[in-house]
Amino acid sequence: MRKHNQPYKILMILLVLAMLGSGAVLVREWYPAFEQYRLSRQLSTLAFRGQEENGTDDQHSNQETDLSDEKSGQGDGYISPIDFSALREQNPDTVGWLSIAGVQKSGADLEYPVVQAKDNETYLKTSFDGKKSVYGAIFLDSESQSDFRGRNNLIYGHHMKDGTMFGSLERFRQEDFFRAHNQFVLYTPERMIYLKAVSCYSIKNQDEGEEIRRMQFADQDDFDEWVRERLAPCRFAEIPETSVASVFAFVTCSYDKPDSRTILYALETDEDGEILVASEKSVTEHEAKPVTVCVAYE
Repeated sequence: MRKHNQPYKILMILLVLAMLGSGAVLVREWYPAFEQYRLSRQLSTLAFRGQEENGTDDQHSNQETDLSDEKSGQGDGYISPIDFSALREQNPDTVGWLSIAGVQKSGADLEYPVVQAKDNETYLKTSFDGKKSVYGAIFLDSESQSDFRGRNNLIYGHHMKDGTMFGSLERFRQEDFFRAHNQFVLYTPERMIYLKAVSCYSIKNQDEGEEIRRMQFADQDDFDEWVRERLAPCRFAEIPETSVASVFAFVTCSYDKPDSRTILYALETDEDGEILVASEKSVTEHEAKPVTVCVAYE
């Protein structure tokens, strides 16, 4: 009788081991996502803490006054809706806060702090709070100007399978989605930067990996030509007819082809969505060091 029951005991043990193994795999995959979700909630609360304390209902309100320079975020009276002091207490590398409404797969807003390190490796697997994480952080290229006043502002983020971080950028390659979400905001301690998406497509990393990181240009004409070349591959691109002062590029991995990247290009606008024309004032430029553009992970 004992011999007869032995196969069942072995089967039960194997089933229990299989369940424990499956549970361990689920926990290993679920826990980082939970940690990232909790961190995002904490950072959002921290960033908008000042408004909550002041009883402001709209977390994206710029505490505007009737002065036009304050409304555009360009005057000395600008008060950022983001509590950068609190964010920098947690991470001194904080340089901005990116906000794109309703673009995540869940319909939630894309809301993340932007950091900048001395290299482009630090935040690939390190979260905003300094912990090891496959989610990394949203970060500005180490060769771009930290105040976003340079010609080429490159911002990287992982393409996560759950749609967080920059996982939603590939959706901008669909024209209808692109048109519906083409205006968003980048906050800095000094100003509010209104942005308009003007192009989105995927590239092979080895084809244009270094060209998109170009920081040095002979003159305005050289920069304008470079901008047109960068925007052109998108069939519904809005290529400006006038000179622009700068370009913002949001970069993540793309899974439609091996070793490919999705790039969303945006240009700075006024508060009415009109693209800003380049001024005669020159922009500080410097040469970028070679680096691999691949920054996405999952």
